[in-house]
Amino acid sequence: MILINNIYKSFRGGVGERRNHVLTGLTFRIHEGKVTGFLGPNGSGKTTTIRMILGFLQIDQGEIQFGDQLGGCLQSAKNKIGFMPEDSSFGQQLTGREFLTYMGTLARISSAQIRMQIEHWASRLSITDALGRQIKGYSKGMKQRLAMVNALLHDPQLLILDEPLAGLDPIGRVEMREIMQELKHQGKTIFFSSHIISDVERVCERVVLLDRGQVLFNSPLSDLVATTAVGDRYTINYHSSASGREGESAEVTGEEKEQLIASIIQDGGTIDRVTPEVVTLEEAVYNLQDRG
Repeated sequence: MILINNIYKSFRGGVGERRNHVLTGLTFRIHEGKVTGFLGPNGSGKTTTIRMILGFLQIDQGEIQFGDQLGGCLQSAKNKIGFMPEDSSFGQQLTGREFLTYMGTLARISSAQIRMQIEHWASRLSITDALGRQIKGYSKGMKQRLAMVNALLHDPQLLILDEPLAGLDPIGRVEMREIMQELKHQGKTIFFSSHIISDVERVCERVVLLDRGQVLFNSPLSDLVATTAVGDRYTINYHSSASGREGESAEVTGEEKEQLIASIIQDGGTIDRVTPEVVTLEEAVYNLQDRG
């Protein structure tokens, strides 16, 4: 759907300072119909990348290509993309409903469609009761919900979300994840940055891991976990007749596994279960960064 091809971006420092090179040869694709998590430490270039995709920042070198699904260029793609920034700027004196109505009008949506979309998504995001209040009284989490409703007003094909789960309480994060799953089942494409790795693990099919301005990993989530596992580790649950205990467990490497099993059986014990240890996404990310 979108190809980010060999992108370079730097920013001028202060007087006498060298330029800060944020992105150096960044290349990856946003695949149609997939939920892709955009991971990386603070300062790795995630927000800069998103702003360049949307045309908010100029590219120093390289290109961004938009697929035919988005009209082939940024200008055509704009009305097919829903964007949720990390720090949303709202008219503080407006009510939530006034803001959304205004934004829907700018997007050239009919009045009936605006009302229908506001009611549907405000209800799904549990913000209906707040729509009549001025935005200046909203909490961070409420502003996040409002920004998500705004991103969905025009029924976009692609959603680009910058830290959509930040500032939400645990219930809010669950609701946001459920909505992302719902949109995925509708065939929407979702590309979102996050520093909450456990949330990415729950909803993403693909991961782009950014580190120091370059792509460290870009593949299905399962591949990241598989390729970064450290050794083969197992948990063995067993009963040992010698100890008289109800049940015991031991964590071992693959090399130790067969030896322990043989020893337990030789001593008259029984093996209940042998379970391979599963590497979490968080562990996989840290393992990969350590290798880099």
